[in-house]
Amino acid sequence: MLDPIQLEVDFSVALVRMLRHFNMLELNVGLTVAKLCKWADPESPSPRLSTMSLEKKVVEFRRLSEKCNLIRSDAQREELERWSARVDEVRSVRNVYAHGHWDLLPLRAEHPVSL
Repeated sequence: MLDPIQLEVDFSVALVRMLRHFNMLELNVGLTVAKLCKWADPESPSPRLSTMSLEKKVVEFRRLSEKCNLIRSDAQREELERWSARVDEVRSVRNVYAHGHWDLLPLRAEHPVSL
């Protein structure tokens, strides 16, 4: 049988790692959007990235990638579509743990996380 205390520690470590990596992803998308904004139009003010959700940053990233001619083939466009879809999946999982109702039930060895 799994040790309930160790299971809770392991789960907490995994959750913190997931949230930290998600935050790094959001930060890097935001920094890339800020750089692309200046590249696309050096005279225009940058959008208020701190008020934008990750979803809006990804939409802006996709728009600017097209505007700056970074997407030059259908294969690159498809790759960007797949990446965007994956980011949305990750965002959904993060939102479940950050905003949803879940519980850690260490005595339930098969499925210790209840969503």
